[in-house]
Amino acid sequence: MAEIQLTVRCFTKIMMHALKYPHATVNGILIGEKKKRTAPSSPSKSENQDSSPARQASSYTLIVDCVPLFHSGHGLTPMMEAALIQVANYAKSIGGVIAGFYQANDYYYETNPDSFASRIAEKIWEQNSDSVLLMLNHFELSATLRGENQENFESVLTVYTYTPNDGKWRTKSSSSSSSSSASYVALSIDQPEKASAAFKELLEIKQYHLQLSDFDDHLNDISNDWTNGSMNKLVDEWLEASA
Repeated sequence: MAEIQLTVRCFTKIMMHALKYPHATVNGILIGEKKKRTAPSSPSKSENQDSSPARQASSYTLIVDCVPLFHSGHGLTPMMEAALIQVANYAKSIGGVIAGFYQANDYYYETNPDSFASRIAEKIWEQNSDSVLLMLNHFELSATLRGENQENFESVLTVYTYTPNDGKWRTKSSSSSSSSSASYVALSIDQPEKASAAFKELLEIKQYHLQLSDFDDHLNDISNDWTNGSMNKLVDEWLEASA
């Protein structure tokens, strides 16, 4: 079983993007780094007996950041291709790689990837076979906003993995119930308590999501920074202050 972790910064920015444009389909690129898992120097007997895939994994993907892309003109492939080139260069400049794609659909109850999300995610997978597709669940997000989902923040996002034998993106349940070659990917947030606190303070109280810029905003006004350097700094400083 593979494993990916989202940093608080990445998780917060995905939520910001969805909440800034709740009426629209929004999407973006995940930027990740491959990390080595440090084994305990003196593992206990119980740890030695633990043979779970998560325990045995020697490395995992840390999704360090995301780049919000579009909230209008959904399905315009030429604009997406132009954005992917620029994001790939940006990811390389900060020592990362494009590690996946995320999307939140405009229809409240629709959480499955549409053909456009599947196609773009597959294009990314062709360059990085460890990449994933994350779909935001508006129903779970609404529960979080009502304070009903604080113990299971990861449920706001559903992770899909690609099955090259049939060209489909599948979740854990659909992969286990089929004969596909998809490998289950475990999703977690590296600091879930901090993610919950950041969500409440930065989005619900201070409403910083209204300051987020996506690639669409940049195309409308080039003074809008699609890398969101100021927002990254704001979230990172908040994390340091709350440590």
